[in-house]
Amino acid sequence: MTTTDEHIVITRRMLEHADEFLCAGDLVQASEKGWGGAAHYMKAVAKHRGWRNESHRDFFTIESRLASETDNPNRLHSLFSSVRSLHQNFYEPLYSTSQVRVCIEDSKEFIDMLKRAGVMREPPADSLNGTAQDGGDGNI
Repeated sequence: MTTTDEHIVITRRMLEHADEFLCAGDLVQASEKGWGGAAHYMKAVAKHRGWRNESHRDFFTIESRLASETDNPNRLHSLFSSVRSLHQNFYEPLYSTSQVRVCIEDSKEFIDMLKRAGVMREPPADSLNGTAQDGGDGNI
């Protein structure tokens, strides 16, 4: 089972990979990594708080609960919608490079907005050992 810290490591790695795949022109993989970064961050918060995080449906509940803790819930909802579209683009690649780029930036803003809201006390980057894999824990 993946720990909260491992989800944070995966979040960072996914966003790095999203940028790398975008630069390489692989929009399908860039899309999935952009979605994966936000998804793993939400999983980290949910795990930290003892919330359910076992299905895609749970992401909607997690996001809704967290939105109320931000200074702009509507913006978080909008960002979440954009980020979810990256996951859809993985299965049905329709987006242009510029559209994927915008959505990846939205994924980063989504995570930054949650960090600014203080939804979870995140460990310092240098304390994370980076041993987590890109998923594979059997959860969403």
